[in-house]
Amino acid sequence: MNHRKKILVTVDASAHSLEAVHYAGEFFSPENTEIQLFHVDTHIPESFWDMNLGSGFQRRMASVKSWTLETQRAMKEQMENARMILLDLGFPYKAVTIKQQDSIKGVARDIIDESKNGFDAVIAGRTGISRVKDLLMGNIATKLVGKIVGIPLIIVGAYTNPRKVLIAFDGSEGATRAVECINAMMVKDASSVKICYVIRTISDIYRTAPADMKMLEEDMFKKTRGVVEPLIENARESLVASGLKPDNVSHEIKQNEYSRARAIVDDATSNRFGTIVVGRRGLSLVEEFFIGRVSKKVLQLGGNAAVWIVN
Repeated sequence: MNHRKKILVTVDASAHSLEAVHYAGEFFSPENTEIQLFHVDTHIPESFWDMNLGSGFQRRMASVKSWTLETQRAMKEQMENARMILLDLGFPYKAVTIKQQDSIKGVARDIIDESKNGFDAVIAGRTGISRVKDLLMGNIATKLVGKIVGIPLIIVGAYTNPRKVLIAFDGSEGATRAVECINAMMVKDASSVKICYVIRTISDIYRTAPADMKMLEEDMFKKTRGVVEPLIENARESLVASGLKPDNVSHEIKQNEYSRARAIVDDATSNRFGTIVVGRRGLSLVEEFFIGRVSKKVLQLGGNAAVWIVN
């Protein structure tokens, strides 16, 4: 019997929040997944405390209370809309739960604490209701990237086909875990996976590169392929063994690329991959894992996909 996946989806008043709900419903199996829709209520907007209210404090507090009540009403409606999205996608009513709570430690830290309650993955919209602090990615999502450990974090922007998956593979232990994670999580029917390895160029950066440097680079490409191809084949075999159709598992080794992250995102965009999977590079085993440079760039650039960060 398959283990039922338990997925935490963060919900706020933003459009990307509902995109995250749609993605969860389309990627995961309704038969084997339980989804909790989670909202942390801050009541009073942070910008309120930045104002110099002076003698008008009481009058303006009344306005804030009115705003709070309206926000709570709208948020309740948003949560019900999110539930209906999942029900329309085939999830049983009992498989979708709603949890709203007042902020205890702060929105991001409350989400992190909630994620420790037996969840298999956390899904968040790329940007939330505030777009000021971080123009590339919302402030809450940025904090989650630094702190969600032990389970995949999925950041959802716009996306096409969620079950068309591009795995950024570099042969590392983290990349192997990314393959294993997709094996365990994804619905095998009507799904496809591409394993992508990128080799950056050396000589093409310098137009006046001497011939011996180009020869050295070609030798490097050949040796790298010799090491990487068996690892890719092992990853491919594991995907097929898990139930994916052989014709739905492909791979590509790209070379002469200036940026590994850009090459991965461009491939995903041009070939309409709705999911990009990257591994995380852990530098601390105590509490906080810092995301690797390539993974961070993929996350920043991959606004037209859902990006998985796999520990």
